[in-house]
Amino acid sequence: MLKLGARGEPVRLLQSQLNLLPTGLVKLVVDGIFGTRTHGRVLEFQGINQLDKDGVVGPLTLDLIANLLRNLNNILPVPPPMPVPKKPSAVRLITDEIVGAFPAANGLITQIIPPIAVIQTATYKQGAGGPPLDFQTMPGTTGRLAIFAARNKDGIERAVILLLPAQVNPDRLLICISHGFGGQGAKTRARLKALNWTDPLSKPLIQYVLLNHVINRWGAQTLAAQKRNLGYMQIVRSGAPGGELGAFAKDAAFLQQVLIEMRDLTNGSFSFNTLETMTFSSGIGDHNLFVSQAEKRFDIAASYAIDPQPQARPLNSKGKKRLFRSGVTSHAPPLPGSDFLPVGRWTKEWQHFRLLIDKEFDYMHNWTMPFYCLYLGIQTS
Repeated sequence: MLKLGARGEPVRLLQSQLNLLPTGLVKLVVDGIFGTRTHGRVLEFQGINQLDKDGVVGPLTLDLIANLLRNLNNILPVPPPMPVPKKPSAVRLITDEIVGAFPAANGLITQIIPPIAVIQTATYKQGAGGPPLDFQTMPGTTGRLAIFAARNKDGIERAVILLLPAQVNPDRLLICISHGFGGQGAKTRARLKALNWTDPLSKPLIQYVLLNHVINRWGAQTLAAQKRNLGYMQIVRSGAPGGELGAFAKDAAFLQQVLIEMRDLTNGSFSFNTLETMTFSSGIGDHNLFVSQAEKRFDIAASYAIDPQPQARPLNSKGKKRLFRSGVTSHAPPLPGSDFLPVGRWTKEWQHFRLLIDKEFDYMHNWTMPFYCLYLGIQTS
């Protein structure tokens, strides 16, 4: 039996045979890999021919393919040797390995996004003397999710999480460069060790980032905003050789190849003519390195820096730049043009507001800024 994930000559033969039969889908690449497109073609064939649509090629499916080809007076082809591609594939889907759910034919699964509180932008005033922030709750929704492994020519690999709106194919991506992991305190380092973060494809590490950074934080804010037609992409940091962001930090050609292959693996579910970027806290250094290289090949329309530490501006030579500061990461005066959100402006943040002096940094830097400011930046830029 052949099914999703199978490889080898039997898969190549199956792909060649299916390409000789009528289809409404794009012809398969005969590469010997039973991926999502081959899976979708099998489901189509089974549905047309009243077979069980399970995507598994067993004896009944194989016999029917052979009979149909004989009826069409076709000789079953022997697949030719595959030429060595000039640019080897850099990306593979690992969604099923991480969350245990097999993607549909378009390479995506449905992801539930819980309700989130957001800042009301209609009453928002920029500046140090602005009034307390108002809030509203956005209802839960769904998105489309895929998780990939991306490897460069030197074998440096990192995981990438893609979250798209449920109904719309976005025409731009917001790429998140999160805070650095390895430079944190002893407690954080112990947690990272438990997550096996020196393995770039560590399942618990990717699950941690997926839940805490994507579903319940920045990915949810991106889908909630949707002032523009945005998808969300997060590079999962790792302590493996090559730096926490791996090749993404300074190789724009690799980023472009990864985006192209991610788009193809999800049947064109997004495009990336325009990018936006965001960073939080100690991620500002990696963010600015990333942008300095990426903007050589991409239009980066906006960049957001959320409570960067130390105080610094997001790099972006052409697009809009937004800097949100809490007042707890630096004692310097607010930078001109930055959005200054000191503790006095959060008194209506009803569920979590607390003013204990020994908790202020944790409340301001680790809660309010990352959980609210990306949405605010997208909506007001």
